[in-house]
Amino acid sequence: MSKTKTKQPWLKFNPQDWRGDARLRICSIGARGLWVEMICIMHEGEPYGHLLVSDRPPTTKQLAALAGISNAECEKFLTELELAGVYSKTEEGVIYSRRMVRDKAKAEKDRENGKGGGNPQLLDSVNGGVNPPDIPEDKAKNPESRIQRKDLSRSVADATRPSAHSRFDEFWKCYPRRDGPNPSKPAEAKFNALVKTGVDPQMLIDEVKKFAAAEKSRGSVGTRFIPQATKWLNEQRWADHAAVAALQAIGDPPQLDWEKIVGFYARNGFWSRHAGPEPGLTGCRAPPELLAKHGLGPNGRKLPPSAPQAP
Repeated sequence: MSKTKTKQPWLKFNPQDWRGDARLRICSIGARGLWVEMICIMHEGEPYGHLLVSDRPPTTKQLAALAGISNAECEKFLTELELAGVYSKTEEGVIYSRRMVRDKAKAEKDRENGKGGGNPQLLDSVNGGVNPPDIPEDKAKNPESRIQRKDLSRSVADATRPSAHSRFDEFWKCYPRRDGPNPSKPAEAKFNALVKTGVDPQMLIDEVKKFAAAEKSRGSVGTRFIPQATKWLNEQRWADHAAVAALQAIGDPPQLDWEKIVGFYARNGFWSRHAGPEPGLTGCRAPPELLAKHGLGPNGRKLPPSAPQAP
């Protein structure tokens, strides 16, 4: 008899982790959409976090049908996700989510610890078991004392929490100038909210410096192409440079045909997302000789026609 599966009614999902994952950010919207569908399937899989349907890994055709896309699209998006390192595979070739497997293992460990009254590494005298007896001297004598204790704890926490305001001033000084309004109050509120959720303020400052330097090199500072700081923070654009670093770490996949990619770009002006940053952007990996062959400079702009040679 097959063992009864315990279905999870909900799935832990952190939007900030999703949008801040550099490997996902370098994938197309289609590949990210397929990954969401795969996560939902893996949520029902056994073992948890593995891409299994009725205890079997689905074929590409079956996965395409489940996701509501064509077989060709499914193959393309799966390859894109694999090249970016979004998922892993078991020795048997079963796709699984590293995050989901870790979360499941942690939940099971926490559940076992809870049965014993908490962390098993603590002594019983400290832990007290599942239902420890009251310690008279630790009990609040009346409701007012509980409120005072709570207020005191909050005051201590507020006093020891690092101030985000001063760090925002650093961030604001580094943010590039734009053509148009760029209100600082909403940006400061968003900056402080991100810091409170655990985002490192120093990381935000470092990334906005990189952003400013890149836009300065492109001559975009002071133009409408610089987004408002609030938008930059809301869309988590600080992950863009991390995505470039991840692409460089992945290296050049053998499937990329630079001749076709550069040729298509020269003819139509569209750059393949699979090839990473386009010419003129930080981290572009297009061979300069191929760009020149198709009449393009390192910045992706068409080179002026060469002057005719005198007879």
